Amino acid sequence: MTSDTIRMDVGTGVIRSYKRLGYRAWYALAEFIDNATQSFFDNRTSLTGIDDIPPLVVEVSYDKDHLRIHDNAMGMNETDLRRALQLGVPPLNANGRCEYGLGMKTAACWFGDLWTVTTKKLGDAFEYEVTIDVEKVASGDLELPTVSRPKEQSLHYTTIDIRKLHRKPHGHTRKRIETYIRSMYRVDLREADLWITINDGEPLEADEEYHFLEVKGEIYRRPFSATINGKSVSGWIGILNPGGRSKAGLAIVRRGRVIQGQPDAWRPEKIFGHDAPNDLRNQRLVGEVHLDGFSISHTKDEILWDDDEEFELQNYLADEYAHYIEIAGKPRKDLGDVTGGPTPAEIQLGISELREQMQNAAFVDAINLQVVPPDEVVKSANVPLIESSQNDEPVLALNVGEIPVRLYLNAQASPNDPYFSSDFPGDQVIVAVNAKHPHFHRISGGAGGVRNYLMECVYDALAEWKATKAKNIRHDTVKWLKNGLLQLEIYESDAAIADQEL
Repeated sequence: MTSDTIRMDVGTGVIRSYKRLGYRAWYALAEFIDNATQSFFDNRTSLTGIDDIPPLVVEVSYDKDHLRIHDNAMGMNETDLRRALQLGVPPLNANGRCEYGLGMKTAACWFGDLWTVTTKKLGDAFEYEVTIDVEKVASGDLELPTVSRPKEQSLHYTTIDIRKLHRKPHGHTRKRIETYIRSMYRVDLREADLWITINDGEPLEADEEYHFLEVKGEIYRRPFSATINGKSVSGWIGILNPGGRSKAGLAIVRRGRVIQGQPDAWRPEKIFGHDAPNDLRNQRLVGEVHLDGFSISHTKDEILWDDDEEFELQNYLADEYAHYIEIAGKPRKDLGDVTGGPTPAEIQLGISELREQMQNAAFVDAINLQVVPPDEVVKSANVPLIESSQNDEPVLALNVGEIPVRLYLNAQASPNDPYFSSDFPGDQVIVAVNAKHPHFHRISGGAGGVRNYLMECVYDALAEWKATKAKNIRHDTVKWLKNGLLQLEIYESDAAIADQEL
């Protein structure tokens, strides 16, 4: 019997396989943002902001041929850059958001086959630029073209330019990217440590502030802390008021960065039920679960549970928050004295903003100078919106009792057309909403804001329809009928109104 060894070589061709990794665009972009934020955290004492601008800014821009990620973190010198380009070599601090020594390389290769890193470290005298051609590297050419340039020592930045794209973020995905990036970096955005812009847009803001259920003076939000399999777990769980499926669920946070969060948050079966049906629990229960000591996939999009950790955590949370789970599943009418809605401070701010708008010169002129048109003029203005809307399928078609209601969202209308029009052919109620109207573009609050806006239009139409049944109509009849609809407790029910994208 003889013994020998066989050498295992990892060929350079493996770099081609990175384009087939199971990233989604926002997780791939997050690799670059993770690098920037960790660089900032590691060098916080050296990096200072200017005026009121947060000290770390990450700018993402893209078109069909080019993706760029620029940050003003610490930057890299030649030694740092050489280390960063070594596959699988962990960073010096592997206890932060960067730990495997893969993220920048895998994400850049996932997006495109040609990428350039340009970087300058604070206090260093040179900027370095290196270009990686994936096909050349895969073919064995490991000599990367590098350029150094003298620069002021006070400068600090890293820019990554990716071309020859095989993953091209399209315009319609921008909103999704913003939604997920905002959720993933909620902690940094809340603490004002980070500004992120996408295609020169406004800096992303932290997720909207939660409003929690309050019954008889008790606010339903409570923190927790536990140990699972020898690892620390902490966070909080609360009950939303009002609820919404896209806002609910448990966000998994690791080292200050969300791994799985809204709108696709973790919904463990013990708490949210089998397949997380669209019931009250799945519209109301919300929270954050911090798992800093747990393992993570190298694409940083899921926790790698050891043994029965996930089930132990589910069982602990289900027991700890059994009362919350029970309360979240009850209709409002069964909860007794429920308080909620905007806070006194929010009410005062809203009134102040309304005062400013109502004193605006354009608003004053519109009220005082606008002439009330004849009926035939109003009717002729409404007809085009109704007619053009019905060329498409309604976004919502249902019966309210015996009344067929058809809701259309018209994206082809003119900004000068009415914000919404209604018509009542036969026994139908037709509601056409102008998606090009300036007021439509002022909607805030995500899916809940859209729902509330469309609900107001539908309520107006239904009140008008009902008023047409009366022979003598006073000026306040429609308001009286709409008031009855607004008083209904139907904002949350067992899937009566699902908070979902249209």
